[in-house]
Amino acid sequence: MRRLAAAGAVLLLGLVSGAHAQSYVYEAVSEAGMRQTGQVEAAGIVWTCNTKSCVSEGPWPEPGMEACRALARAVGPLASYGHQKAQFDAAQLAECNGKAGGKPATAADTSLTLVAPPVAVAPPVLTAPSISAGQRLPRPFETRQDCAECPVMIWVPGGTFGMGAPTDRGAEEVVVDPQSFWANEPRVQDLPNGDVRVRLAWGYSAALPRRTVTVQGYWLGKFEVTQAQWDACVRAGACRAPHDAAHFTSGPNHPITHVNFYDLQAYVRWLSARTGRRYRLPSEAEWEYAARAGVDQPRWWGPLDEACRYENIADRGDYISQRGIGCRDGYLLQAPVGAFPPNPWGFHDMLGNVGEMVQDVFISGYAGVPNDGAAFDPPGGGMRVIRGFAIQDASYANVWLRHFTEQGHEQVTGGVATPGAEDCGPERACGYDFGFRVAAD
Repeated sequence: MRRLAAAGAVLLLGLVSGAHAQSYVYEAVSEAGMRQTGQVEAAGIVWTCNTKSCVSEGPWPEPGMEACRALARAVGPLASYGHQKAQFDAAQLAECNGKAGGKPATAADTSLTLVAPPVAVAPPVLTAPSISAGQRLPRPFETRQDCAECPVMIWVPGGTFGMGAPTDRGAEEVVVDPQSFWANEPRVQDLPNGDVRVRLAWGYSAALPRRTVTVQGYWLGKFEVTQAQWDACVRAGACRAPHDAAHFTSGPNHPITHVNFYDLQAYVRWLSARTGRRYRLPSEAEWEYAARAGVDQPRWWGPLDEACRYENIADRGDYISQRGIGCRDGYLLQAPVGAFPPNPWGFHDMLGNVGEMVQDVFISGYAGVPNDGAAFDPPGGGMRVIRGFAIQDASYANVWLRHFTEQGHEQVTGGVATPGAEDCGPERACGYDFGFRVAAD
């Protein structure tokens, strides 16, 4: 990784139509926890900060030393600063933090203005997990990686929240790509550039009734499981190569796809044996708790119109999407994990990139589903819940909307039903748009 210039040049990820440009996503990671969260403007650059890191996306000139000092004055000393291609080195970080002196922001800091956060982030009602004698209770949202090929995990403190939609219907206006399939949505306005503003309406019957759920503390993957991480399991002889993965070639840091529920169980068994820690799929309650990150609205950043800044979703020009909105996120299919900003609890790609399978069996509605955060997984299994399916349909960038694996056929050999290698039968998801992240106790 090259040294990041302390000031000067504009770094652009790539050009899109006309004079528009998309810049790198910059991230600044705290040494000991951010003193400010929400939106912080430092030296003219607006950062979105959670307790562990701040992120910002341009286009704007490359944030150099003065921006780093201004940010450090607001949030405290930084452990890293840069983007996915370049980072400040140790000497630059020392200069940034040394000049900042770790002092809090004051009214005299004319280069820095604190801005109210765009959404109200409510702290969870925390519950303390049981731990054995001599064990250290993890700090909220600290990270851990058990081995070089293991996923990076974030500790989610237990808490109580209202799971599910607060009402049976929701609606929002959004600008859409007129080439996508939005014919059934009411038109609000035809725009001069040919785009259309429509009114989306959601039915939340599958996410009702809202109920109070208490989850215990758990570890959850910071990112979706990548192809490189899956390949480590394949090389160990514990996982199979994904079916038809060559159909959509990407890279080692892209999410693994073309795998199914049975494959996922093999992967978490291998991780558990490899590390001595119990890995598993998250429950649907654990997934929603982390995706919401204390925010009781469809998405943590706010309007769907702004989704391209925060998630890889169905957008303008996605040739395979069913319903794309009118912005561009820079990717036709999957993006590398972590290419977009994290939510306030540090998780990337929860509502975009690929849909994520959880342990729960899908039923329409939450009647009879456990309220202790455990998965609904009755004997005999069934179609599994998929969350965050917005790469196919932008409207699924919504923490309350649920999808499920499709019904299909299994192979029968010697009178015994086994998962077919090429079907998407019960408990299966083998397309380009399904992946997963792992949980651990």
